[in-house]
Amino acid sequence: MRASKSFALLMSVVTIISLLVVACAPAATPTPEPEPVEAPTATPVVIEAEEATAAPVPTVDVASAKEAPMLQEMVRAGELPPLQERLPKDLQTVDVYESIGEYGGTWHTIAGASDIGAIKMKLYDPPWRWNPDYTGYESGLAKSFEMNDACTELTWHFREGIKWSDGEPFIPKVDYGFWWEDLVLDEDVNVSVPWYAYQADGTTPMDVEFPDDYTMVWKNFKPNCIVPYIVA
Repeated sequence: MRASKSFALLMSVVTIISLLVVACAPAATPTPEPEPVEAPTATPVVIEAEEATAAPVPTVDVASAKEAPMLQEMVRAGELPPLQERLPKDLQTVDVYESIGEYGGTWHTIAGASDIGAIKMKLYDPPWRWNPDYTGYESGLAKSFEMNDACTELTWHFREGIKWSDGEPFIPKVDYGFWWEDLVLDEDVNVSVPWYAYQADGTTPMDVEFPDDYTMVWKNFKPNCIVPYIVA
């Protein structure tokens, strides 16, 4: 009993001392609220697009052009005009990439779709295309083109002297004229124009004119400055 009273007294003394210590301790300094910091304003990055420029067309010495071996016999037999007579007036050449290849052989490839679109992309000849490093356009069937400032008119200037595979001349006024007048504008044929070739109302096709045999003008389509890019 005496030990219990002594222990209780000791605990009372310790409690009193603890309270005195707490009471005499300096008041805690309140932590100041941090001042709001404005987030730095991000400087917008402006990328200025440069207009693609036409790649220079290499010149070629027509007289030194060589006949394909499989055609030499046809030329000697008079079944085919000499190469110099078959070349177009506005001649285009392509720079050699690694080395001049060999005539003939078998081309092995594969298409990932039933419409063989990947193969057709390799075989067809576009009016113009992007050059290998995508710094500008390369001319193709069309030797040049112009777009008006309003982006509503595109003028195509085609090469003279190009022939179809059967030897018939390629004349844009006749061939593209057939596409436009006898196919697109004929409601019974159901050939649509490209999606970007409609006027501002979205339903009326653009206008197409042929000032001469080798010039085609697309007019009055809805303003679209990337039509040359789409064609490429």
